[in-house]
Amino acid sequence: MAMLLSLSAAVHAADRPLVLSTLPFDDAPQQQAIYGQLASELGRALGRKVVFEPGTTYADVVLRLNRGTTDVAFVGALSYVEARRNGNVRAILRSIRHKSSTVAGVLVVPATSSAKSLADLRGKR
Repeated sequence: MAMLLSLSAAVHAADRPLVLSTLPFDDAPQQQAIYGQLASELGRALGRKVVFEPGTTYADVVLRLNRGTTDVAFVGALSYVEARRNGNVRAILRSIRHKSSTVAGVLVVPATSSAKSLADLRGKR
């Protein structure tokens, strides 16, 4: 997961809480238990109120980042690409798992496809 920061002016407005979110990975109370504590600690460190608002859908989190109503969010690769493409956001952290910050992916095509390599997929949808 990458952590995204919305670059809206609201991030810099100390008169309102900093809003932290994440993609839905569990039920809202479980997310609140995990990220609520992070929000409290972050708020103490920043000297500013930080609130956690769990994401209801992936699209919801991306939309809130792009609108500037969510300031910081933990998202995956696809949500990052969508948020970056559609809004003024940037990645500020990335996960390191098993001593690596890269993510492996698999592309699957039908056996009858003419695509046999990545180069064959260039320009395709």
